[in-house]
Amino acid sequence: MIRLKSKMVDLKRFYPRDLGTSVGLAVLLSTLVFVIDPEIAIEAIKSIRKPLAIEL
Repeated sequence: MIRLKSKMVDLKRFYPRDLGTSVGLAVLLSTLVFVIDPEIAIEAIKSIRKPLAIEL
């Protein structure tokens, strides 16, 4: 029995469109957040190093 692909089930067909849409929405939302509140400060979190004890 030969099974054929249905065009409605082919996920690769719509991948570039969906990827472009999601990237566009992410850029748009990020831009809106920074335009609405430009005082957002992005700071790196300083990591606290725990002392390393090596026993022999």
